[in-house]
Formats: sequence, C-alpha cells, structure tokens
Amino acid sequence: MLPFWVRNHPALAYPHYVRLVLALGLSGLGSQFTVLALSLAVYAATGSVESLAGLWAVRVAFRLVVQPFTGALADRWDKRRVLFWGYLGSAALSASLAMVAVAPLAVCPIVFVIQSAEGLVGPALLATIPGIVPKEALVSANALRVVVGRTASSLGPALAGLFTLGWGPCGFLPLMP
Repeated sequence: MLPFWVRNHPALAYPHYVRLVLALGLSGLGSQFTVLALSLAVYAATGSVESLAGLWAVRVAFRLVVQPFTGALADRWDKRRVLFWGYLGSAALSASLAMVAVAPLAVCPIVFVIQSAEGLVGPALLATIPGIVPKEALVSANALRVVVGRTASSLGPALAGLFTLGWGPCGFLPLMP
C-alpha cells in the first residue's frame, strides 16, 4: 500500500515527475540565493543604492519587454532542447556573475540574458509535464509544482539570509574579494 501522501498526490507515483519537481525546488532555492547574493554584492561593490535599483530595473524590464513573447517562442521550439540549453546557459551565465567584484554594472546585461533564458525554460517546462504524468495526475502534478515553487520562493530568501549571515555574500560568489 502506498503512503497517504502519495495516494493524495498521484503525480508522486511517477519517478520522472518526482525528480523534476525536486530539481525545480532546488533550482528555485538557487535562484533566490542568487538574487540576494547579487543584490548584496552589487551594493557592496558600488555602495550605491542607484546601482542596486538599476539591477532590479533590469529584472523588471525583462518582465515587461521580453517575457510576454517567451511562451510563444518556447512553444515553437523542441521542449527538451529549450530546457537543456536554457538551464545550461543560465548556469554558465550565473557563474559569470562573480565578475561583480571587478565590474559591478556589467552584470546588468548578464542578468537580462539569464532572465530571458528562464523566461523560455518556464513555459517549456510546463509543456513537458503532460508527457511525464497521465491526464488523471495532471491536477496533482501542477498543484505540487506550484507548491514547490512557492515554497522555494518563500524559503529561499530566508535561507539565503541565514547563509549570508554565516558566510557573507562571498559564500555565494566565491571569486569576490
């Protein structure tokens, strides 16, 4: 007999989906860590609230200018390739954010491109879920995906703050002085 939490969420009976939702949770936490660390690093490197506001303006600009079109683009392309290249590109660019110590404002275009990659990955990911779980488990799968995403978004900043208290933003961006 299956545990009650699996019976209540039929999507958890599918190992590919379980791996996907766990990866989403970890990725969501990592994204929240990056947001906090990058904000702290830009402020520490520049001492300027204006620079920090510029960084956040780039994130908002993406949402206003590019994000409305990313879903349509993701639908036109092969979902697996979008996911692979989107996550790989995002990871490579995220690693380059360590250059904030050398050129703090140079990270703004990088942040815009990372946001663009994430904007493509999100719709592609949603489109893959029906291929992983059967129709009867879709409601459960989508509900769990939302819960995991919201939990990562809620816990991520708090965990990142605790991490920063212990190790500082250098713990996030090891190349920073």
